[in-house]
Amino acid sequence: MDLFSGCGGLSLGLEDAGYRVVLAVDHDPWALESHRHNFAGPALDLDLSDPERVESLVGLLGDVPIDLIAGGPPCQPFSRAGRSKIRSLVESGVREAQDHRENLWRAYLDVVKSVRPKAALMENVPDMALGDDLAVLRYMAAELERGGYEVHFALLDAWRYGVPQHRQRLILVALRDGGSFGWPKEMGRVTLRDAIGDLPHLRGGVGEPEMRARKPKTPFQARARDGMEDHGNVVWDHVTRPVREDDREAFELMTAGMKYTDLPKKYRRYRDDIFTDKYNRLDWKGLGRSITAHIAKDGYWYIHPSEARTLTVREAARVQTFPDRFRFSGTRSHTFRQIGNAVPPRLAEVIANEILKASRSESVPVRQRHSRQLMKIRSRLLKWSRKDAVARPWRYPGDLWAVLTGVVLSAKSRDAGDVIAATLDAMTEPRRVTAARLRGVSESFDDRPKKQLARLEKASKVLSRKSTDIEDGGWLKLAGLTSHEAAVIRTVGLREDAILTTTQSLRVAARVTGTEVDRKNRLSDGKMILGRIVGSGDDASVVNATLHALGTEICTAADPGCDSCPLGDVCASA
Repeated sequence: MDLFSGCGGLSLGLEDAGYRVVLAVDHDPWALESHRHNFAGPALDLDLSDPERVESLVGLLGDVPIDLIAGGPPCQPFSRAGRSKIRSLVESGVREAQDHRENLWRAYLDVVKSVRPKAALMENVPDMALGDDLAVLRYMAAELERGGYEVHFALLDAWRYGVPQHRQRLILVALRDGGSFGWPKEMGRVTLRDAIGDLPHLRGGVGEPEMRARKPKTPFQARARDGMEDHGNVVWDHVTRPVREDDREAFELMTAGMKYTDLPKKYRRYRDDIFTDKYNRLDWKGLGRSITAHIAKDGYWYIHPSEARTLTVREAARVQTFPDRFRFSGTRSHTFRQIGNAVPPRLAEVIANEILKASRSESVPVRQRHSRQLMKIRSRLLKWSRKDAVARPWRYPGDLWAVLTGVVLSAKSRDAGDVIAATLDAMTEPRRVTAARLRGVSESFDDRPKKQLARLEKASKVLSRKSTDIEDGGWLKLAGLTSHEAAVIRTVGLREDAILTTTQSLRVAARVTGTEVDRKNRLSDGKMILGRIVGSGDDASVVNATLHALGTEICTAADPGCDSCPLGDVCASA
């Protein structure tokens, strides 16, 4: 079953892998018409933001055994571009601040939990994970694990799996029976010439709904033409937009990699201080730019590699890995939007192959399952934190003033713990901070921490103000804290549902998992691994804090104390 199916990118990939899509659900009439044309199963028009519609869908299925529920809840509220657009629409009064699509992931999760398929597959933009510190993703994973599913999620680059474009997607896979799942192996890179080099030249025109095909020259092109034997030697939908004369002249001047600001000023119809990459000439030898729904409005990001025009419908479909037999309903704009919103079928297929392989394999013993290992890691961290918090309470959630003191004074490398403890003994709350007490603490140490204590005095004054809104967090900047310090305060001191991506935390995560996320892709893959370890719920802020503390105290950069580490027996690098 494919929820939020669109025209059927996921559906096609699933069927190519061996599944049969028996039901699709969406709320876009043009996409539904496309889906009904290309697939045998029914496609229902249901608005899944309405809980009654979700209940009716679950009731409709009854006890029907479903192998897989797939879906990609609409992603605009998660994407950077989408959030920016939404904010401007709210400010101008065009739309309400609350977008019902923000909760469509809940509808997907509710259907999975109610129907209990053998497996679940969700696709979305990376910002669903990174934009909200994985809050939604961590919650979904926790809910599915409570329901008995083994959960895996990752960011995948589509180009590594035969998709000829730069496109990173968030993928979540959940297996009910705990089969051995692995992410697909990388494939050969496909260039734009490999993908669309055989399509007819338009020679200054806009193309035709039906044109004479040329002989395919690459394996990608041959696969794209598969199934067209019964339709004659034709290409459908090889049509693009008419090009303005000044745009045509600009396009002819452009080469791959050339910036919009490199064009002569007379061709820059848009502000070049805002639209620095308004035009983008594609490269035959390279990958395409990520095909998004924006292509329905203009094609300036997708200027053909050798012709003075933007991509055609069929070229955009090829870049998304739709075969030439796949037809789209509606106008050219409707069609472009469907293609831009779709999951590349090739990416869906390689993931579905791995899900099928896992579902047919023997169930992994419970003690060896990924989720059980994560639970073990969290349990060990929480147990260690309870002991460590007795001596160093400032490292853990509980007392905001203690956490603030620890953060500000921890920069004092020698005797930092003693300085923090002495400060908290002398000043148990920010209102008790005085110059005399601070001087007394400073004078009790040979290496006097004057600068750190002066910073703490400034922070204490801000925190003590009656007008300070603690929950808002705006006071952190007024308190003179760095962005790193503020992040620790928010996550540990204020218990915000966020991921603490400190050097120390990433070091622990990298060593435990045997990866290099402390050195490479820290804010993407590193954040994903940290989010998987931290989990969701009341203990998340404590686990966050413990990872940081463990990296500071034991899992140090040089000479880590593996013998005393609570994760020693589950660590890949111990």
